[in-house]
Amino acid sequence: MKFLFCVFFFLEAQLSLASINYEVGQKDFSLRDETRKRQLSTYVWYPTTVKANPAKDRRGPFLPVVATKDAPIARGLSKFPVVLLSHGSGGKADKLFWLTSYLVRHGVIVIAIDHPGNMTGDNSADGMMRVWERAKDLTFALDHLLQKSDFRAYLDITKLAATGHSAGGATVLLLAGARLSSTRFISPVPFCEGSKDPYFAGICNELKTLDLKKYSQKTVEDDYSDPRVKAIVGLDPGMAQSFEPNSLKNLKIKAMLLIADKLNSPQDQIFSKNFLELLPAKAAEIVPNSYHMTFFQACRPDFPKNDPELREICIRSEEKVKAQGEIAKRILEFFTLAWTQ
Repeated sequence: MKFLFCVFFFLEAQLSLASINYEVGQKDFSLRDETRKRQLSTYVWYPTTVKANPAKDRRGPFLPVVATKDAPIARGLSKFPVVLLSHGSGGKADKLFWLTSYLVRHGVIVIAIDHPGNMTGDNSADGMMRVWERAKDLTFALDHLLQKSDFRAYLDITKLAATGHSAGGATVLLLAGARLSSTRFISPVPFCEGSKDPYFAGICNELKTLDLKKYSQKTVEDDYSDPRVKAIVGLDPGMAQSFEPNSLKNLKIKAMLLIADKLNSPQDQIFSKNFLELLPAKAAEIVPNSYHMTFFQACRPDFPKNDPELREICIRSEEKVKAQGEIAKRILEFFTLAWTQ
């Protein structure tokens, strides 16, 4: 009985931590991985008591990042739990700020990367296929921050998790120990041909000429897990058909995949629902009335205007904001429980 009381008290303490309402601080790093010749724009969003104001010049369609650059870290705790964050293909870390903001305000440090070769302004079919580089990006950034930054004193590495959207969802599965299969390795966007969207049209043209056999079996099937990660959440992840099925069924850490319910266009068909069968029971589930872009930063009320690409991205923004609040709450609860077990 005494043991059960202690466990209950510990869990309650952790959940009460998640109710603290901090402000969001931001520190930017430009890290160089010489081994892979990759320059990594890295962002640490962290709890602070300094209140940030939204930028007055708010260009672009998306709800803005509201964070204070280089603010002092909050002193309420000696260390904070940590979540690694991986954006979707062709995106950037700030396009998951809806989740980042929620986690930080509830006492979590978030470490994110703009993945070279598969981000806004720097994207290619080759970069899209090299999803393992994304996992290595996150591990490299974490190692650097633990060894060479002032944040090392505040990172509670015993409470480490990872989350990501789309290609970022595939990324965190690799961190969790899932393995790709060279014989199953295929394009994650098989139905993008014929799209009027210039992004999909350009990627499709590249993918058609890309020889996937150029990636060695060892490179594709290697182990990219990070044993420090205690739990992962994938948000409508891609590349389901490229994973080795047994590796998904035998993940050694807590995993939850939240899958989009509906397709907004044929280009959204990334076979994420296949994970419902590939993962153990209850590890993957469909979020009712959701789309692939439900997990992407919402747009300002005056968008999408007359841009066909923005109509896809900004789908049902008001509904999206409400859904994202519920999803973020659930993710934090999942991580908090995993950290206590």
